[in-house]
Amino acid sequence: MEFPHTPHEEYERHICESYRHGDWIVHHCPLCNYELRENWRTGEISVRNPKLKIKHSGSYFPTEYQSIFENLN
Repeated sequence: MEFPHTPHEEYERHICESYRHGDWIVHHCPLCNYELRENWRTGEISVRNPKLKIKHSGSYFPTEYQSIFENLN
C-alpha cells in the first residue's frame, strides 16, 4: 500500500513495518514513529504522527496464509 501524496514532488521515503492487532492492520514507521491503522472490519482509518513530507509505504500479509504459500514451493 502506498499512502497519498502530491504528484511530482520529491519526498523522503520510509518503509513501514506492518502487523495485525485485533481488527486493526497497523503500519508503523520505525524511523519517524508515523503510524497508519486500518480496521479491516469497519474500514475506519486512523493516522498518528502524520509526516507530510515523507512518503510511507508498507504491506501486510496474514501469517495464517504464509505456510500455505511456503508449502507450494
